[in-house]
Amino acid sequence: MTELLSVRDLDAGYGPVQVLKHVGFSVSEHSITAVIGSNGAGKTTMMRTVAGLLSASSGQISFAGKDVTLTPTHLRVAEGIVLIPEGRLVFPDFTVEETLRIGAYSSRAHAGADARAAEMYELFPRLRERRNVRAGSLSGGEQQMLAIARGLMAAPRLLLLDEPSLGLAPSTAQMLFETIVEVRRRGITICLVEQDVHSTLEIADYAYVLEDGAIVADGLANEMLGSAQVRESYLGL
Repeated sequence: MTELLSVRDLDAGYGPVQVLKHVGFSVSEHSITAVIGSNGAGKTTMMRTVAGLLSASSGQISFAGKDVTLTPTHLRVAEGIVLIPEGRLVFPDFTVEETLRIGAYSSRAHAGADARAAEMYELFPRLRERRNVRAGSLSGGEQQMLAIARGLMAAPRLLLLDEPSLGLAPSTAQMLFETIVEVRRRGITICLVEQDVHSTLEIADYAYVLEDGAIVADGLANEMLGSAQVRESYLGL
């Protein structure tokens, strides 16, 4: 597979607090790559740094062969890097339909926005039923569907998913993981950060373990799922 995202020796944090320590990983095009680890491991910091919401203090982020380490967030979106943040963060007073429209704000996403919205209603039939409902009135699962659909409206090449199953009922979370597989099937590369280790490794192609801000293990996801060392030493399973 062709390497789409490459992160090398990445350091980042908040003020004097260093969270990421020489983090290195890559994401192959058309794959699902997982980053797993416990609370406080630095997963969200890593995703925010790749998306450009947080500046790297050192290291390099390359996307499609281009160095984007210093590229502003909105230009990374224009390049095709889109983050679905932890906690969904939908605008509560916007309807479902309005939320999808604002998802296509970048120049990259203008062309074909109407057709893409129709695809979102096909992918998430519940959103079609609720298209005129304000996002703040949706259930947690519906808001997560909307957050993903909003991200897909930006026509991403790489979709960064930060804890998408957080706070969802098990049945809703399972449906969400199935949707992630379908999104990849449609040609979109996915980098997935999750605490639901088992479900994540079942759908991922490759996985990294992040512990205390550093990558401590990596490998094929199916092999990692069966690795006693990884399960016991890093995941507490």
